[in-house]
Amino acid sequence: MKHLHQNFLRRLNQLFGSIIALLGFSMCSTSQSINGNGEVMAMYGVPSAEYHIKGTVKNADTKQPVDSMRVVVQITDYESDTLYTDIQGQYALDGRRWPSDAATIHVDDERGKYQPDSKTVTLVFDGDSDSWFKGTANVTVDFDVKPIDKQ
Repeated sequence: MKHLHQNFLRRLNQLFGSIIALLGFSMCSTSQSINGNGEVMAMYGVPSAEYHIKGTVKNADTKQPVDSMRVVVQITDYESDTLYTDIQGQYALDGRRWPSDAATIHVDDERGKYQPDSKTVTLVFDGDSDSWFKGTANVTVDFDVKPIDKQ
């Protein structure tokens, strides 16, 4: 009797394994897994996006570029990048990271000559919203900073 019971369980196990294998293969070829171009979609990894954020910092009174300004670009709540403007007052951030709908750019002068400023911009990606890679966001954010009056 014990041998008959084990044989029955072995056959039942094989039957269920075959059914699961058939269902697995059939799910791979359904129309739900095919995109509009007739290609099977296979996405692995984490969502990402490319960012190209640049701008110029100028003196609000003279319209001259301001060098050595600290620029903090915050794209997500937990991640930010710190840059400094060059001699032409320009900064640029290029990179790939987690997608976000907005970025906040803070500008301040560690030397204390200019008032801090901040702007939040909307990021628009040129990629496919259904893909892991959201595309590229190109943004230009310029600042006119006001000098601090020392009296």
